[in-house]
Amino acid sequence: MQIREIHIDEALMIRKEVMYPNKAVKFAKIENDDEGKHYGLFNNNQLISVVSIFIKNNELQFRKFATLKPYQNKGLGTKLLEFVFQFAIEHHCTAIWCNARKNAIGLYKRFGMLEIGEPYLQNDIEYIQMKKEL
Repeated sequence: MQIREIHIDEALMIRKEVMYPNKAVKFAKIENDDEGKHYGLFNNNQLISVVSIFIKNNELQFRKFATLKPYQNKGLGTKLLEFVFQFAIEHHCTAIWCNARKNAIGLYKRFGMLEIGEPYLQNDIEYIQMKKEL
């Protein structure tokens, strides 16, 4: 396993395949992608999981965390999330947060993240903000 910074185009391909399989690649892009850092988890030189990191006001937001389906529920994406939390600590962030899909809440709770506010719908998917003070 290797985690390294990747180009946004690499992240977009995994995002599209996992999160938006029936949409165009441009649907997987977010407007401030050029302001973030994008990281990938590689297994035998194959990119299998991606995440994008944005730091603002000393808080780290991670977005578009996606793992290819054959590698899900095997602890591999968890390795990438562990990297994100360590990144936040090393960069002296005061908190880490995300807008979590309902089906990912359990994973984020294992990292000590708490649900903030009320759930909301976006593109027919239920989300809730989750956060952990560091």
